[in-house]
Amino acid sequence: MIKKISRKLEKIFSESSLYFKIYAAPYHRVVKREIELTKKHGNLKPPLLNIGCGSMPFTTYYLARETDLEVVAVDQDSEMTDLAKKTIKKLGLENKITVINKKASEIDFKEYQAVYTALHLKNKKKVYNQFMETAPQGSRFLVREPRKTFKNHYEELNNNSVDLVKHRLVTFDRTCLYIKD
Repeated sequence: MIKKISRKLEKIFSESSLYFKIYAAPYHRVVKREIELTKKHGNLKPPLLNIGCGSMPFTTYYLARETDLEVVAVDQDSEMTDLAKKTIKKLGLENKITVINKKASEIDFKEYQAVYTALHLKNKKKVYNQFMETAPQGSRFLVREPRKTFKNHYEELNNNSVDLVKHRLVTFDRTCLYIKD
């Protein structure tokens, strides 16, 4: 139910750059803290990857804005990626952000040093395993994990993370960092 409501709101808000910025505002601090966590364990090198961007790619937006690096945004839903491309164009970031329609489990991570995943990502363990198989050594994988009250709505990776950062959002309370050995 939460995912369906979020999806509808995102489709509506993706029509306006003002609505996008209002909707995205609570995530600015989250993404800044995730960037700091990533940098704590090595330099950031382009391109960064955001998995599960949806039609409102606010994580992608803040990654590009805060790091000044190229960002690739991926979502498996073609309707969402079409809307995301329009949103990115409205924001004037089409030269910095590339939006791709693809299943996360099919990504070859060899060119990504830092991967940021959405809370709603499905098959987190499968995607994590794909990352561990194909990413370069030292690459970082960040996963937003649900609060206890939302564990029945969102998957939890729940491996032994190297580090984490805590958040005060309704649906998730932490981002866990994993590093490819």
